[in-house]
Amino acid sequence: MAVRIEPFLLEDEALLGSCGTGRGLVCATDVRLLRVEHTPFGRRIRDLSYREISSVTIADRADGTLIATGLLVATLGYLLPRAAPLLLPILDGGRALRFTAEGTQSISMIGLALIALGVVLVAFGAGHRRTYVGLEGPFLLRGRGQRRQWRFAAPTASDARVFAGLVRGRLADRQPVDGKKVLPHDAF
Repeated sequence: MAVRIEPFLLEDEALLGSCGTGRGLVCATDVRLLRVEHTPFGRRIRDLSYREISSVTIADRADGTLIATGLLVATLGYLLPRAAPLLLPILDGGRALRFTAEGTQSISMIGLALIALGVVLVAFGAGHRRTYVGLEGPFLLRGRGQRRQWRFAAPTASDARVFAGLVRGRLADRQPVDGKKVLPHDAF
């Protein structure tokens, strides 16, 4: 789904570059950063002035969602052969039922398959690194929640480096605001 950024730009604002995030994109303009995300309820637009940013980070992280899913699937696989005989009487109105030898073996094989799938997901999640661009700052970005909102996955490590370099260039080029000198790291 293509995102048109022009309607969100100010009159004298120029788009310098953008980086896709999977759910939208983050755009660097000559004035600010814009984050446009697609949500189930439409688009969400956030902006952040360069004055709020003191540094840009690039980090590779394991895919935590895959790891958590793998652990859950492996746990279900471990518990299935143990819980299935206990659940069978509950499902059939309290009658005393048991699995046959073939049924027990089938449940055990399904449990082993789930454990194997869980191990594969954990391994893939640990090996599948995603590159994230993060922003740090002394004001708005001081809070963990705000920093998390402005941390985004880049499609490739190269895209992350290019976008971070673009933002760092804007931070280095900060001009005096209203006759006041802006310090390089927003220090007081």
